[in-house]
Amino acid sequence: MRMWEMEEGMERWQRVEKNINTVQQENRVGVMGPVVIASQAFVNYYTQRAAQQGTIFTMVTASIVFGVITLGTTCSPTLLVVSLLTIGSSVCSVLAVFYFAGWELGPVEQVSLSLLFGTTSEQIMHMVEGYLEFVHAAQSHMFARESTRLQAVKGMFQRTGVSSFLSGVTVMCCTALLFAAEVHLFRRMAAIMMIILATQLLHNLVFIGAVLCVAGPTQSFRNARTVSLFSAIGAVVGLAIFLGLFLSGAMTLI
Repeated sequence: MRMWEMEEGMERWQRVEKNINTVQQENRVGVMGPVVIASQAFVNYYTQRAAQQGTIFTMVTASIVFGVITLGTTCSPTLLVVSLLTIGSSVCSVLAVFYFAGWELGPVEQVSLSLLFGTTSEQIMHMVEGYLEFVHAAQSHMFARESTRLQAVKGMFQRTGVSSFLSGVTVMCCTALLFAAEVHLFRRMAAIMMIILATQLLHNLVFIGAVLCVAGPTQSFRNARTVSLFSAIGAVVGLAIFLGLFLSGAMTLI
């Protein structure tokens, strides 16, 4: 049964439960007691719903925090947009692999999306910082030369590309050992981790470099004053977005 069908059935049962309990309370009938929903199907539904809403809440909150930190440390709205675009592409790519593999988004798959966001954002911060450091060094008084986006991307990969690639390959080799486990859950987690790590390497070593070659910033405005300014702006905007989504009910914790 699909998620929307389960939600529709759940709403119907909740209306029946409310009506029966209201009638019993008005007629003071206490023989049957309150009616509750105790079927295993509803237990599975609430588990699925909790995982779904928890994943949405975690990813949205993490996106806001990541955006505030990225904006405050880079002082570049362009790098913020590129970073969020890379993360969004990573998540969509993993969801596409799940879809073509015929996997349903169960609790394990949904929690893995939060893991994907954490690992991808950590690597993107290194890549963006490497790009910005090259741009900053190129315009300093010691070098004082113009730099192109392509040169900045090459500098970024020279500084952080090798370490990102080696760390990803190391984790993939360690994760591959889980395929030898007899427990099905471990093998499923190994497959999910391999998909996440492969997608992460592809985006960190190909996607973000291509986007920065096209639309990356060519000047750095980072100093103590701009860091404070962009951090304050990011914190205010991020808090406003979070409160707006949470208070409006767009994201909830079950």
